[in-house]
Amino acid sequence: MYRRKSQPAGDALAFRAPELLRAGPVDDSIFARACASIGVTPAQVLRAEWIDNGPGWIGLVLDSVDTVRSLTPNYEAMAGLAVGVLGIDATGSTDVEVRAFAPSIGEDPVTGSLNAAFAVWLTREGYLPANYTVRQGTALGRQGEVSITTDSQGIWVGGRSQTVVSGVISL
Repeated sequence: MYRRKSQPAGDALAFRAPELLRAGPVDDSIFARACASIGVTPAQVLRAEWIDNGPGWIGLVLDSVDTVRSLTPNYEAMAGLAVGVLGIDATGSTDVEVRAFAPSIGEDPVTGSLNAAFAVWLTREGYLPANYTVRQGTALGRQGEVSITTDSQGIWVGGRSQTVVSGVISL
């Protein structure tokens, strides 16, 4: 299910977060590979889980936003994994900073599936509130902002969008 709301600064779009297809602990060898592939020690990881809603994400909650921002992924070491990281931002205008890494695409500046997976996992466990704001893309020079909201219909992942190209294709 999708929602659209027109605003002066652009359209706001949201989709309902899907349920996780795979959830739970990451085994030790995969956890070690994920940590090594982004250059963190296991001590810098506060929580780790499979948060697979399709792309096969491994979610890592790191000890700080500074750690999240300083990561330099090694995609060869990451082969076969999709790693998402999140850090709580107690000082900023947003609540968390997220980064998404996958060897096939590199770093994604804004990732709906990862933000949906983190929201399902961390709001249900009470680690994050039902409504919060995500910043993503900072390390790439982008200013992505994602809103997570919860209502009686589920968890919603949204953000502003702007039409860049519009037209009709006749076949």
